Amino acid sequence: MRWNALDNVNRYEILVKDSAGREYVSSASLKDDGTVDKTYYSVGRGNFPSVSLSELKDEDLYTYTTDPKVSFDRVRDENGDPIKAMAPGESYTFQVRAVRTYTVDIDGKKVTKTVEGDWSAPSAAFTVDALQPITDLQYVKADDNYYYFTYSAKVDLDSVWYQIATGTEFTTATMVSDWSSFYYDGSAGSAKLKISKNNSNLEAGKTYYVRAVSSADRPEEEEVAKLKPAAVSFTTDAEKAPKNVTGLEMYKESENSFEFRFDAVLEDGDSYELQYTDKAQPSEEDWVTASSSGYYDEDEDEYYEDDDALTLRKSLLKEGATYVRVVAYVKDKSGNKKYGTPSNVVAVNVSKATSAISNLKLVEKTPDGYVFSYDGTVRKEEDVEFWYSESPEFVNDYKVTDCISGENNKATLYFESLTPGKTYYVRARVKNDKAATLAQKYSAYTNTASFNAGMPNISVTNVITAKTVTLKMSAESGSESWLTGYQIQRKNGKKYKTIAKTTDSVYKNTKLKADTTYTYRVRPYYYDSETGKTTYGAWAYNKVTTWGGALKLKATPKSTTSVKLSWTKIKGAKGYEIYRCEGSSIGDTVAAGMTNNFAKYKLIKTTSAKASSYTDKKLQSGMDYYYLVRAYKTVGNSKYYIDEGVYANLSFEMTTVNRISYANGKMKLSWQPVYAGKGYLVEKRNEETGAWETYKTLKASTSSITFPAADTETTYRVRAYRGQEYSNEIRATVNPVLATPGNVKAVANKADGSITVTWNPVAGADYYRVYRTTSSWNRYNKDSNSYSYSYGSSATVPNYVADSTTVSGYKFVSELKETTITDREIKYTYNGATSTEYKGPKAGVKYYYYVIAYKNGKSYEYKDSADETYTSGASKSASAIVSTAKIAKPTSPKAKATKGKITVSWKKVTGATGYQVYRSTKKGSGYKLVGTITKGSKVKYVDKSSKKAGTKYYYKVRAVGNNEAGVPIYSSYSTPKYAKAK
Repeated sequence: MRWNALDNVNRYEILVKDSAGREYVSSASLKDDGTVDKTYYSVGRGNFPSVSLSELKDEDLYTYTTDPKVSFDRVRDENGDPIKAMAPGESYTFQVRAVRTYTVDIDGKKVTKTVEGDWSAPSAAFTVDALQPITDLQYVKADDNYYYFTYSAKVDLDSVWYQIATGTEFTTATMVSDWSSFYYDGSAGSAKLKISKNNSNLEAGKTYYVRAVSSADRPEEEEVAKLKPAAVSFTTDAEKAPKNVTGLEMYKESENSFEFRFDAVLEDGDSYELQYTDKAQPSEEDWVTASSSGYYDEDEDEYYEDDDALTLRKSLLKEGATYVRVVAYVKDKSGNKKYGTPSNVVAVNVSKATSAISNLKLVEKTPDGYVFSYDGTVRKEEDVEFWYSESPEFVNDYKVTDCISGENNKATLYFESLTPGKTYYVRARVKNDKAATLAQKYSAYTNTASFNAGMPNISVTNVITAKTVTLKMSAESGSESWLTGYQIQRKNGKKYKTIAKTTDSVYKNTKLKADTTYTYRVRPYYYDSETGKTTYGAWAYNKVTTWGGALKLKATPKSTTSVKLSWTKIKGAKGYEIYRCEGSSIGDTVAAGMTNNFAKYKLIKTTSAKASSYTDKKLQSGMDYYYLVRAYKTVGNSKYYIDEGVYANLSFEMTTVNRISYANGKMKLSWQPVYAGKGYLVEKRNEETGAWETYKTLKASTSSITFPAADTETTYRVRAYRGQEYSNEIRATVNPVLATPGNVKAVANKADGSITVTWNPVAGADYYRVYRTTSSWNRYNKDSNSYSYSYGSSATVPNYVADSTTVSGYKFVSELKETTITDREIKYTYNGATSTEYKGPKAGVKYYYYVIAYKNGKSYEYKDSADETYTSGASKSASAIVSTAKIAKPTSPKAKATKGKITVSWKKVTGATGYQVYRSTKKGSGYKLVGTITKGSKVKYVDKSSKKAGTKYYYKVRAVGNNEAGVPIYSSYSTPKYAKAK
């Protein structure tokens, strides 16, 4: 039974009445004044209060007499047992009332008062069925956890009771599990009856019998004997046999461990152990379990659910060979493990001796740098150090010699680490942090290899006009720091001639001849100012012809079967070739990484140089087409092209591009042009009747419209049309626009801990809402001149106004019509009890307040609903913090110099959690933080960085504390003191 929740409720009480109107309660007693004190069944407060009717079966029936000659007691049946509620065959109604308790102070004593609400109207009568059999009981299935049964019966009070026996007689000798209840909520998909496989009374692989009845309470054997419920059999799962693990392998080695895997032979819930030994011919007693057991999880499709179950830590192993196996197991009812046949044995080796490498050599030059390799095998826990230096002696100077790490038998020296033009020497050694002694930590160095560092490669792109070529150079990422500039050459005849050497990555070659082919090459260079040497990189080549321009191709459907192509004429073009895609295939086969997709193009027209358009006719309506237009000209014996492609859509459909709402109330709606239509019909909805009325018509070439500002909600729709045929519609709703509230201010009132927010009034606004957040983040929208606050949580500041007629002295008003609000705690005392209506701002917390203006909308009835309220954008926020926390500044500062240091001291500040020490060589300015102390009791700081003898160093100190919210606060600075360094 359920009912609606109420506010300010401590509990709910339930009144039960039978068909004769008799009340059933938890207890009742006769008080001295002759009244009856009743205790009803109660339910705690909650968002969705309810009670199961089976919980009410212990409620008692009392005589309720005040006649002193009649005993005041529970009513009993002929057997002397108290009459209880929820008796089979009886009908009952139920009523609920809310109860609130509070504490008051009377004559200095705390007294609890109780206020009881009115009883609800009686519920519909509910009749409790007597004990009844569960008919057509059938065993259905089993899963990993339960055996499931179904039946045909009405179940009252959610009660199904069942027994389990080894025979159909259900005698004491055959009984395995006596009456147990099962909750069935009657919902679709829920189990009617299920028995757990974890029932310790059930043995594996054995047949049992189940019978069940529907009852409000534990069934009596006499009643069950009369019903003679039918039994159904089921057989428990046979005892599970352990699996035999196969295919064990070590597939991954890390610095600290080996990881293994094996064939997928386990089933859901199977367990296994990773075992190891250092004996080549071990007995069973020699095997050690390496980790906690793992198991296979069918739902996760994961054999190694425990990340450590197949990981063998090297720290467990002795130096030399270790032998590893996996064995699966199952547990019997007693928890004993039963193992399967162990897997194959895998050997791994642990060595603490440092490995050796040799034959270091340069093997590759890549776009990133130089790659070196070596011979030899290095273990995972070891590192390889590659030392490179400008000195063949590898002098101990970080400016000359450096070190990098390598892996997988290779290491790369990157261009950004090398100076172009210099010779570098490279050697390598193995580093073993787990070696037994320091002398064994490193291997011997390999041979020394050398190379000359060059420049990285560059790429060149170009911009071409009739008489200019602009070259754009770019270097490989990370190498720009070593690139001084570029040398640019142009080919004249058979030779190249330098035309520029520039540090700019863009070079424009002007005053060229039209229709002429030019070949360029560009290389980077590095200039070493210390040596005066220039190092050059490789040449990058580029060949261009001085002819170009943009076609600016457009496609405009002129009818359902034609498309007009138009372009800008290219100066110097001899004509234009127009191609149409005649079909494409997405491909259905991939071979050697290539898909057999393709597109076919047909040359449909070649025009003269004077043409700037072409109309393609006799097309299929409703299709998309792709065109390619190529301007061409012949230079010498070669034909050159400039091409551009475009799609044309012959379908008849409106697609929204954007809706932009402006601060002045206007809205711009834009869409993709529908050239298959003759134009667009723009309609405005009559908000009184809901009918659409013509607003205006637009030409087919139009792709946007701007709607005017509105005083009330106004909705428009746009449809393409061609005669009597209309496309789909796109809509735009223009709402009354309120200006964004401005000049928002927040002022903290330390006296009462409140914060007052004010703002300028907004024309047309009916009311305002103020929001509070602890996040300073916001985003400004220039279109609407408003802000959005997406991070942190925003809470509405409730509008409480003073009202002497209420208990709290305030009342809540939903619509804030004023342009000010005070965010304060609302607390009051009533009948000696203090309550908090609203908590208000917390001391020490910085809050950000923003305001939104609201305007009430029209209410009207038709098939489409309308919004009731319109808003402005959110204002810019204003912040305030309520805090009375202060911390005094440090006093009696001193500065004393001794050789190599200056000691600064001061008096302890009450409430300080630490201090900050600042230093300057000037008394009045230039102070920088030199020391931070994190203990309020420590009042001394030793400055060892003030080493310039004879220099006056000024010091000042400020204390650090916390405000009410634990946020750091700072005192003012102490008086500056100085000491002359020695």
